[in-house]
Amino acid sequence: MIEVVIIADDLTGANATGVLLARQGFKTSTFLNLDKNLKETEQKFNVISTTTDSRGLTEKEAYFRVNDVVKFFKDKNVRLFSKRIDSTLRGNLGAEIDAVLDELPQDYVAIVVPAFPSSERITVGGYLLVNSVPLEKTDVSKDPKTPIYHTFVPNMIKKQTKNSVGFIPLSKTLKSSDLVREAILDEKVKGNKIIVIDATTNEDIALIAEAVKESKLNVIQMYWNYKGLQ
Repeated sequence: MIEVVIIADDLTGANATGVLLARQGFKTSTFLNLDKNLKETEQKFNVISTTTDSRGLTEKEAYFRVNDVVKFFKDKNVRLFSKRIDSTLRGNLGAEIDAVLDELPQDYVAIVVPAFPSSERITVGGYLLVNSVPLEKTDVSKDPKTPIYHTFVPNMIKKQTKNSVGFIPLSKTLKSSDLVREAILDEKVKGNKIIVIDATTNEDIALIAEAVKESKLNVIQMYWNYKGLQ
C-alpha cells in the first residue's frame, strides 16, 4: 500500500530520492507514467517516486503537471505527499507547491527545508549557502534555463505562489524540537501555508521532522534530504 508519494521535477531527483528512502528500509519504485500499470503493482511498494520533468517549463505548465500527479493519488489513502526540490532551488518552486496544496484539504501546510548538509547546502537566516557561498554568487545561478537572481528562500517562493510564506530561523532550530513545533503552529495561526525552516546539519533536519510530527498538522514536505522522514 502506498504511504508516501514523492513528486520530483526531474528524473535524477526522483531516482535519487527513491534510493535514499530505500536505504532507510522503504520499498520504493520510480514511475515515469502514472497509468493502469501502476495500479497493478502499487501494492508492492510503500513509496512511489515520480517525475514531472517540469524544472525548465513555465510556471503554468509546471503547476498542471504536478497537480495532475496529486489528483492521481489523492484518493489512494496516501499518508504523505512530498515535493522533492532541487538542492540549488532551480525550477518552479512556488507554482509547484501551490499545485500540491490546491488539491489537498484547506488545513494542509507545506514545510520547506531547503538544506542538504552532506552536499554543503545549508540555510541560515533564510539564505541558501552552497559551500559557504550565497547561491546567487555560484555558477549554478547562471543556469540558462533557470537562473538564480537572489538567495533569500522565502522571497524565491513568494515570486510564484499565491499563498502566504512564513519563516523559522536557525535560532529556533538550534534549540529544541518543542520550540520549532511552537513556531510552526504560530506560523499556521498567522495564516502562512508555506513555512521555510533553516537547517545546517542532518541533526537539524531530524529535529524539524520530529517537530512537524509533534505539531499534529497535516503537511506536505518540501525537503531535498530525507533524514528523519520516518
